[in-house]
Amino acid sequence: DWNTAFEAEARSRGVRVWRTDEPAAASERASAVVANLPDGEDGTQVLQGLALRAPGAALVAVAGRDSLLDRVRAMELGARTLLPRPATPAAALDAVLRTLPRRGPAVPVLAVDDDPQ
Repeated sequence: DWNTAFEAEARSRGVRVWRTDEPAAASERASAVVANLPDGEDGTQVLQGLALRAPGAALVAVAGRDSLLDRVRAMELGARTLLPRPATPAAALDAVLRTLPRRGPAVPVLAVDDDPQ
């Protein structure tokens, strides 16, 4: 599945990852959060919750919609990047690494999969 592939990609590049299917599990210990969002209003709620629970984290969202309005809305809700589905795990990790200051290999990343698909 996508999350397993993302974890493998991250580990191959020396990035520490943990994952959850509960957005409420996001915490301040994450330097970045990759969120595989459900479509529609639920995705908006997930983004809002992640921005509140992990306020200092670089938030990268993966979503089924990719219009300019969707991108602007995601940024307003705290995302630094919105990737259209199907985004590869490598593309998602590249987006995470572009948003973070260079800290070396011990960058903790949380992968949230709230998309039931």
